[in-house]
Amino acid sequence: MCHCNCLRRSGNRFGQVIMCDLQNSGDRNCQCAAHSMPIKTRGPARQRLLEMLRKERELNQAKGLFINMVSHEMRTPLAVMQGAVDLMEQCSDRLSEADKMNYLQDIKKCILRMTRTMDTVTILGKVQDNQLTFQPLKTDVVRFCRNIVNEVENLNEGRKIVLQVSKSFPYSLNMDTTLLYHIISNLLTNAVKYSNSNELVYIKLAYDADILTIYVKDSGIGIPKGDLKEIFKPFHRGSNIKSRKGMGIGMFIVKHCVAIHDGTIAVDSRENVGTTFKVSLPILPRS
Repeated sequence: MCHCNCLRRSGNRFGQVIMCDLQNSGDRNCQCAAHSMPIKTRGPARQRLLEMLRKERELNQAKGLFINMVSHEMRTPLAVMQGAVDLMEQCSDRLSEADKMNYLQDIKKCILRMTRTMDTVTILGKVQDNQLTFQPLKTDVVRFCRNIVNEVENLNEGRKIVLQVSKSFPYSLNMDTTLLYHIISNLLTNAVKYSNSNELVYIKLAYDADILTIYVKDSGIGIPKGDLKEIFKPFHRGSNIKSRKGMGIGMFIVKHCVAIHDGTIAVDSRENVGTTFKVSLPILPRS
């Protein structure tokens, strides 16, 4: 923060307070966020400006962290794919058909993981630009959900997700499959990520009075009370996640997809006990 003497076109001088926040973008260039106010401004106005600068600084730091995490999420599968390709090229004559198939499966998993990462970045951009729209169509929800369960299980080898469906569940419902996919996949991915490898994850589908209710339950590390109000904010990560990977935008996307579907989301969590998310989505088309 600095005080400057400025000159108007009329020739009159005036004092100004300028506050700058420099952000290193990772290369030779730096970004500068600057705010100014008259030097006479004091009290509440000054405090509001300082608070604006603090929030902008936190957002810039979060964006930088997000870029680093996306880079890491892409770099890891690329390294696995490169290693598999190198082995198949250099040792093709000594590899059995079973070994080759295993390497090909590893490559497929990496491609799927990278695709999901890029889909997440794309959907985040659409959410921030208000480009997501509600486009319902008749959907076999049970089959749709089972495909997502299989996808998450394949990406997390050895994990088991139990799909439960209430009695008399309709064969098809009028749903926006894009929104539904991001809701279910993010909730299941988090449930798997934040629970131990030997623990089951449950997803239950229920239908009553034109409302689809989705429950996702795990017995993992839970969410600390201090984080419960923050979990739907972009780039927020829980205080107890330690070294577990993640980009901190999954729940932000879930909340927006639920809202666009005119639904609600609730969470019940106890640290070191587990977490249950409840999503309720109306089925009838909106007027």
